[in-house]
Amino acid sequence: VGSAGRLEEVKGHRVLVAAMPSLPETTHVVLVGDGSQRTSLVAQARELGVAQRLHLLGHRDDLEQILPAFNVFCLPSLGEGLPRVLMEAQAADIPVVASDVGSVRQAVDPATGRLVRSNDPIELGQALTKVLASPPPENAARTYAAERFGIDRLVEAYDRKANELRAR
Repeated sequence: VGSAGRLEEVKGHRVLVAAMPSLPETTHVVLVGDGSQRTSLVAQARELGVAQRLHLLGHRDDLEQILPAFNVFCLPSLGEGLPRVLMEAQAADIPVVASDVGSVRQAVDPATGRLVRSNDPIELGQALTKVLASPPPENAARTYAAERFGIDRLVEAYDRKANELRAR
């Protein structure tokens, strides 16, 4: 299970760490990013007996190289706008499990991803376990991302808007 973002309270990584004991024992969690919560996340993992399965990579500029190593991408945020990282994960054909906050719902493929209540480690753990046990078909998340967020879609949207403005 991978996640990427600032290690700050609003990103909800503590919720993901709290869910770890309910995940299969072979499941590892990788956090890409750095921030003020790093030490407390490590301490939390130690207290829960899952420290050996938590890997903190720190800040990285090569997320596109790391994403394909994940079986599922998790965004356990307590608050978000429209997170680009969910689009990037799906473009890499990684299914996502994310908190249903802000505009996250608009970024998650309803066929391959799962939305959970924010700040609920039990529901988060259950959703992650289900996706890990039954991953979506190959290229399903990628197809969704390309159709919804790809460059062709962006160009069409700009063309449509330009034509609307010219018609005024």
